[in-house]
Amino acid sequence: MALNLDQTRSLTKEYRDLSFEGLSFAARRTGELSDEFARLQTQIAGMLFLFSGLFLGYLGNIPFLSMRIAFAFAIFSLIASLFMGLLHMKRKERFWNETAKGRGIRLSKWQETSDSEGSFEETLAFHKGASEAIATIKAGHPWTWILQTTFLGISIVILFVLAVFFLFS
Repeated sequence: MALNLDQTRSLTKEYRDLSFEGLSFAARRTGELSDEFARLQTQIAGMLFLFSGLFLGYLGNIPFLSMRIAFAFAIFSLIASLFMGLLHMKRKERFWNETAKGRGIRLSKWQETSDSEGSFEETLAFHKGASEAIATIKAGHPWTWILQTTFLGISIVILFVLAVFFLFS
């Protein structure tokens, strides 16, 4: 299929615009993840301080070592959950940064072609190759999210059990 010069330039501009849209999406997504990261950090830290403050005054009067150990384990689990959540968000942010970088490279190539510095076929081949390379970049297995959820669940269960014990003791 042979394209004339006007068709080639028109297609080049369309692909350039698609690349720009992808770059814009990736940049927006990076910002959203940064916002989620800050929100997560604040929520977990708030829970940590809230529950610590509520139980610390009562733990000095409790003669059971097992309850103190359980409380320490709950605090450890909250801290581990916070750490895993922060690590998860940073991994996701890195993924979106790499995606944005790849889309920026493709956008630059389309811009060069639309400025008459390359052929449509050459740039399309570059775009396809770069897209395949970007597809191999994965966010990775969500093990950090799974651990975050597990640690948070453990700490909430322990703190709930301790709260019930305090209510009925």
